[in-house]
Amino acid sequence: VINNGGTVLSSFGLIGFNAVASNNVVLVTDTGSQWTNFNSVEVGTSGSGNLLIVSNGGVVANNSGSIGNFAGGNNNMAVVTDTGSVWYN
Repeated sequence: VINNGGTVLSSFGLIGFNAVASNNVVLVTDTGSQWTNFNSVEVGTSGSGNLLIVSNGGVVANNSGSIGNFAGGNNNMAVVTDTGSVWYN
């Protein structure tokens, strides 16, 4: 959870990268809260049931993004909701 104006900087954002990594959640919420990745954000690359939520003015920024890239990467989701919330690719 990144909230209340918090900031996280990272090289990659991997949510459920391999087949055994399932049902993970990242929540970026509230105005001023930001998750910046210098490369990609991958939601459920090979894992299933992973979730990225950007809400209430939160921001996720990266160079590229993907959801469920490889075999086994099923039932993954990204939800961007509420005014001012964005996922930049």
